[in-house]
Amino acid sequence: MNHIKIDAHVPDFDDLASTVEERSKAKIASGSHRYVFLNPIATVLADEPTPAFFQAVRQQQRRWFKQADLVFPRSIRRTARDYIADSGRMSRRDRFLHRARCWTGILYKDGRLIQPHRWSELQAKPMG
Repeated sequence: MNHIKIDAHVPDFDDLASTVEERSKAKIASGSHRYVFLNPIATVLADEPTPAFFQAVRQQQRRWFKQADLVFPRSIRRTARDYIADSGRMSRRDRFLHRARCWTGILYKDGRLIQPHRWSELQAKPMG
């Protein structure tokens, strides 16, 4: 049986990315779950990439987007350079990580980052 755990968090609007990064390091280091999704308001944990896990991930993404809509103007959410610190000096990977931690959320499998375009592959794999 695959247990899904969701932890709620209060976002630190002064430093969204760092708080998500700190949580991700702690969750990955604990090794308690194979799949770890994080965004500024939630951590979703599971041992398998079940449809229920991805449903929980999408639900937490929607919750964060709704909350962020109330705080950040649309123009800022649409333009990465307006909310990514030091965007001119960050590498492409660092910009991706910063944006994922601040907005879209970030997914790890066994401590390894899973790019968003690969999530559907995880959903399609049979468990066994």
